[in-house]
Amino acid sequence: MERYKWNFTYMAIGGLFFVFALITLLASVKEFKSWKEFKETAVPVAARITDIESYTDDDETKHRVFIEYEYEGERYSDKLSYYITGMKKGDTVEIYVDPDAPSYSQSHSVLLSVLSWVLMLAFGGIGVGLMGHELKRSIYINRLIDEDKYVYAYYSNEEKSGYSVNEVEYNCSVFVYTDAFGNERRFKSEPYSPDANPYAPGYRVKVYVDIEKTPEKYYVSREK
Repeated sequence: MERYKWNFTYMAIGGLFFVFALITLLASVKEFKSWKEFKETAVPVAARITDIESYTDDDETKHRVFIEYEYEGERYSDKLSYYITGMKKGDTVEIYVDPDAPSYSQSHSVLLSVLSWVLMLAFGGIGVGLMGHELKRSIYINRLIDEDKYVYAYYSNEEKSGYSVNEVEYNCSVFVYTDAFGNERRFKSEPYSPDANPYAPGYRVKVYVDIEKTPEKYYVSREK
């Protein structure tokens, strides 16, 4: 019996999004824990931005923010650990200083932390959404196959699928089903490589679908 296997590409892309979100989460938790431990014994100090340098790293513009601050009458210089658009020379920022080693400071941006969490949630949501959608589709299509719910449709033409792999645009075949009242419905096959069309003119295939209730959810069989 034919079985529908979930789309590897969708699952892989969803998995990559999810793994990226997980890595971001672990890095954020580690950074927050380190920052919290340091902050418990550190002293808040106002620092002044003395200079901002921009440089290019892998075609990306980045910035070094130099600061100066005083602690117990001594003046120290350091670099800020972050940059926010709009920062300028002379601005004041809050940093935390290690009282046992005043030349060592740490800084923390609430805005960047929030953006990091938003990014993590977005990527995680996209990943789970892609994988969940494909798994749900797999279960639904295989239930149609098990229940032998299908209609026969005839090959009409081939067209671009709008889906590409390694910059190669894949095609899909279009099949037409005509009901008892003469109404036509078009069904598109799964995308395939331009040089690997599994169908041909004159083909009649099974389209697994609940034609009465959910005609928009279907699967064009690769078997004749």
